[in-house]
Amino acid sequence: RVLVDGMGGKGDVLALTYHTGEVCRQREEVMDAILKDHPDIHVTKNEVRIPGYFQDGAQYAGAWLAAHPAGSGNLAIWGCWDDPAIGAISQLRSQGRTDVKVYGENGNAQAIENIRGGFMTATAWQDSFTEGEVMVNEVMQVIDQGAAWQPKAVEVPAVVVNNDTVDQFVKDHPDAVGN
Repeated sequence: RVLVDGMGGKGDVLALTYHTGEVCRQREEVMDAILKDHPDIHVTKNEVRIPGYFQDGAQYAGAWLAAHPAGSGNLAIWGCWDDPAIGAISQLRSQGRTDVKVYGENGNAQAIENIRGGFMTATAWQDSFTEGEVMVNEVMQVIDQGAAWQPKAVEVPAVVVNNDTVDQFVKDHPDAVGN
């Protein structure tokens, strides 16, 4: 939703996907469901490889940028995790392009630094420590309840980090950037 809002509901997106990974497939499904209601946002999808996601992100961005010159509308690049989007940023920087918004997911340290530097628009930081605590608590419930326990989905919401929130985020979570 952050991407759609940032684009004003129209424009072109380069989506850097990875179908081998379950999490990336799920994130792409969510993106597709959201974009279904925004027909004025056109998506080009390219599949990145592991290893090679930085290079693939840069290569696909280079080709996509050639077809989307500066001033051609609302433009964005989305990575199903931060690293392919960071690869795309290298291409944006080498071409001096500042007209393309860049979105990632996971909130790794490099993404946070790219937001601080003004090269990345937003990422969704995953609080792995809290996710681990929640998982341990759930495992304890399974042990305590035995056969009476019923499966359930438990979510630890992601924290959206962008230019407006990055300084406070780093103060609140210094370990996220290695400080």
